[in-house]
Amino acid sequence: RRAREPGEWLHLARWESSAFSGEHGEVEIGLSLIRGPNASGRTTRTSVVGADFLLRAWRREEGDAKHALTWHGEWLARRYEAGDPGALAREVLRDKGWSSQWLYGLDSRLSLGFRLEGAGGGGGNFGDPERDARRRAALIVLWQPREDLGLRVQLNRVSTPQPEFGRARILLVQLRWQFGTGHER
Repeated sequence: RRAREPGEWLHLARWESSAFSGEHGEVEIGLSLIRGPNASGRTTRTSVVGADFLLRAWRREEGDAKHALTWHGEWLARRYEAGDPGALAREVLRDKGWSSQWLYGLDSRLSLGFRLEGAGGGGGNFGDPERDARRRAALIVLWQPREDLGLRVQLNRVSTPQPEFGRARILLVQLRWQFGTGHER
């Protein structure tokens, strides 16, 4: 739907901080809030809140810091208004999810990792596979020949309580190429 006034714009607030930084590692934490309209009605909104952390520990090799272990975790909750107030099909859906990912750098270019995720929700039609509890476990291989170029291969195993969806294996191949004047880690 078209945003007609500032109250219908998408609003995002993000706070992040380095909670610890030392010779052998660092910890970053963050909080996020996003709120805005959705397309299910003329006055409906969606809100998402989240918290995350990133822990990096490294070892020294020939004077350069090399990442040895990275652990990233996050938690999200969503409130989705489906259908305008007073409509017969009005629903308020709530979802929550989390993820935890570990990457271990074998050398400066090759990392192996593991990722666990979980999500679930309520409200609306129970038995909907988009809101039922689901879990995903993944094995990750990350090859980064340069700071601005990387290839990620991830093999996922997804589990849901729905018999028709059951368990699935999904292969994700991602090519990342950054360009510009500066690169973030």
